[in-house]
Amino acid sequence: MSIHTALELIKNESLSQEKSLLEGVFEKTGLACIAGATDTGKSMILRDFAIAISQEEDYFLGFKLNSVHHKVIFVSTEDSMCKTAELLKIQTEGLIDESLERIRFIFNPEDSIDEVRKALEIEPVDVIIIDCFSDVYEGDAINSNETRSYLKKWQKIADQYSCLALFLHHLVKRGESVAPSKHNLHGGQGFQAKMRTVAELRTDIRNKDKRHLCIVKGNYLKAEQKDRSFVLYFDPENLRFTSKGEREEYNNLYEKPIDYERVNNYKKAVELKKAGLMGKEIATQIGTSEATISRLINEGKKNNWDRLNPEDDESEDLQVV
Repeated sequence: MSIHTALELIKNESLSQEKSLLEGVFEKTGLACIAGATDTGKSMILRDFAIAISQEEDYFLGFKLNSVHHKVIFVSTEDSMCKTAELLKIQTEGLIDESLERIRFIFNPEDSIDEVRKALEIEPVDVIIIDCFSDVYEGDAINSNETRSYLKKWQKIADQYSCLALFLHHLVKRGESVAPSKHNLHGGQGFQAKMRTVAELRTDIRNKDKRHLCIVKGNYLKAEQKDRSFVLYFDPENLRFTSKGEREEYNNLYEKPIDYERVNNYKKAVELKKAGLMGKEIATQIGTSEATISRLINEGKKNNWDRLNPEDDESEDLQVV
């Protein structure tokens, strides 16, 4: 048993000066997660992160990177050894070969925790990447107590070896049709509850080469880190990501079902405006405020509501674009 007083903790310089691994995103130790739907590039961004650490880069996607050992353990259960080699050749083109020895892969382990612990006894790392959680965890993902009990084993490893355990995880089926949230993760609440940081990676609804990194949980992060996405650009030629420092409102990241009542009111407002009525008069006839009518007309024009017929079958596949 280890007991420390509050004064002892405060006076410990090594504790008070500890930096995050990726400032504004991931802590130096503990558990974290990147989740997303299929084909968003989750594995590629994790390999990209591992490469940045091995190259001793100071920044990754615009965030300050504070790696100490410049080493990574990558547990791969989804991509085969051959496929990983193929993708790495593209992602690491032009890089120094020797530095890539700092990334050690473990493919389809029988006991991931045991094999990772053995690898850590050989040399320390900054991060253990587990791609993916559902393959290394054989329990009931819905059972929160069971999930938390399993994750405690990874927490002990992270604490003992002063590193981050970063999991790739998946979203529920409806995940990309709603706003980014920690509640979009597959399985019970036990998984996200044990994470210090949960980030969602999702593809832009209009640009297939654009991604959004959404930090939906960060125990020690400022609110402004979690209220909008960090816009990333995916290069299909080198399979890597870049950032231009852009942010995007969560409300713009998913297609919302059409509100046909608003479409109908928009069309009424447009007809009344064509008939010569002023904003206040239009608002009186529709039963709302003049400011609402102004916003309604702008929204309808932006989303091309003139092409929609509210009297048609309101099928779910019609979406605002």
